[in-house]
Amino acid sequence: MKTITPISEDPVKRITSRGLLVAGVISVILSLALSNPTPIVKGFLIGAIINLLNFRLMTLSLIRTATMPQNRVQGYAMGQYMIRYTIYGVVLYFAFRSPSTNGIATACGYFLVKSMILADVFIQYLQGKPKKKGGR
Repeated sequence: MKTITPISEDPVKRITSRGLLVAGVISVILSLALSNPTPIVKGFLIGAIINLLNFRLMTLSLIRTATMPQNRVQGYAMGQYMIRYTIYGVVLYFAFRSPSTNGIATACGYFLVKSMILADVFIQYLQGKPKKKGGR
């Protein structure tokens, strides 16, 4: 029987849910603080969503490489790496080319998952939770 892990114990779900929450809060704050928030909010949300989707792709590819024969892992990992960065590049290119989207805000949205991971580590450090071996 498959056990269901609560969101608080699954780091991928925890980071994704916090990322969505923080992206929403930042978007609301930007909407209230700026006189013309539409391009900036749109760019930030696009960057944040693409970053969360790429994080999910990275998770799935990591799971797949764990069950793959060792001689195929490097090629598969490199291919997935190139796919993720191509997605980042294409989205960023169109964000800078589009007058209705702010490219710099899109690039800022790309740092959402990284900041959620750092915040998670910092919160665990403040709570005094012991480190688990293997970085989990």
